[in-house]
Amino acid sequence: MIDVQKLLELSSGGKIYVALSGGEDSISLLHLVHSLPNVQAIHVNHNISPNSKMWEDFCIEFCKKLQIPINIENVKLSSYCNLEETARNLRYEIFELYLKRENDILLMAHHLDDLTETVLLNLFSRGSGVTGLAGIPEVRKLGNGTLYRPLLSVSGQEIHTYTTKNNLSWIEDESNLNTIFDRNFIRHEIMPMLKNRWQSAVTNIAKSALLCRQASEKISEQSYIDLLDCLIGEGKILNINSLKKHSSFQQANILRFWIKTLFNLNYPSKDKMDNILELINFDSEKNTKMLVYISNKLVIRRHKHFIFAVDTFKYDADNLKIYPLNKFTTSFNFGRLSVKSEMKGSLVNAEYHVKFRPTIGNKNYIFINGKYIKLKKILQEEGIPYWLKDYIPLIYSIGNELVAIAIPDKMIISDNHKNQKNELGYEIKWEFN
Repeated sequence: MIDVQKLLELSSGGKIYVALSGGEDSISLLHLVHSLPNVQAIHVNHNISPNSKMWEDFCIEFCKKLQIPINIENVKLSSYCNLEETARNLRYEIFELYLKRENDILLMAHHLDDLTETVLLNLFSRGSGVTGLAGIPEVRKLGNGTLYRPLLSVSGQEIHTYTTKNNLSWIEDESNLNTIFDRNFIRHEIMPMLKNRWQSAVTNIAKSALLCRQASEKISEQSYIDLLDCLIGEGKILNINSLKKHSSFQQANILRFWIKTLFNLNYPSKDKMDNILELINFDSEKNTKMLVYISNKLVIRRHKHFIFAVDTFKYDADNLKIYPLNKFTTSFNFGRLSVKSEMKGSLVNAEYHVKFRPTIGNKNYIFINGKYIKLKKILQEEGIPYWLKDYIPLIYSIGNELVAIAIPDKMIISDNHKNQKNELGYEIKWEFN
């Protein structure tokens, strides 16, 4: 029922984890592979159902019978969130933590009926393109390892036949019958009608999903080639002029591929894509202030002829100190700060501290060319957009005087702190990721 040879090739001596909910599908999968080497189960208890502890105990007992280890992960979900989506995201975050090596593999028990339901769900509720209509991928990268769904071509009925033949027990999640959830509505209301009308409905939907996946992979291949021509630096900035060489259709494909692969996020909705395309193709003052939230962690913004992917948080490094004779490199989620102490260094050798937001009051001025100039004006003259100002390191003296500004490829230093005697000093470099 599963391709054991493919499974062993994917894992190649690594650990094999099975996502075990205790339902019929995951019980069957674990039973199918439990005799292979290095197999372990992972059970995530969401603590939503009053029966959650019973399910956890059931999974522990089943693994005892099979004589394989089981890892139990308990999570708590807020009552104010989308339970289905939040629970799923938490599970995958946990699974990623286990896949530490390239040859570690996670097995999930999604089958042919799940694939069909996903295609219909993406069609009805999201209006998906070819990527969404491709349904569930059989193999994909997860964490440092691989996620593999070996039952994706097996029907739910075939799995039920297997569990019956092997006298396996499983648990029933009462929420699976609740048609208030979209997937359950498709499973219990839509699919029976489709199967009654067209007996080969599931198989044919799966064929269409395969064709969509092939088309999606071809688009991704071309988008990768085109993206390389648009990237600046390590990937968080795109050149708009390079993007505009392509049609609006391909611009959208490039942007989707960029967001999905470089930032490991879901493909943006059509509305969000339309907003990003507006940023790119309509030059106006409004677009410099417009932003598109891709997730709670990432925002897309424009400055001049560039598109920036910007983290939504701000980092205040009040405790980051620079001591005499220091030499270090510190990485943040949005950039890297390098400090070197060397002869003829530009900044006088002394003790400093670094901030990413200016202090309040008159400390927002730097003494340049014999006069105090406001920090805001310096950043404007250097072409730093206002929304990027909290990502620029500011170096303050122990007396809280602004003495240097570290912008990419350049350091602006106060007249009073320039190393003019060719003595030991600092070179400070700031690079965006």
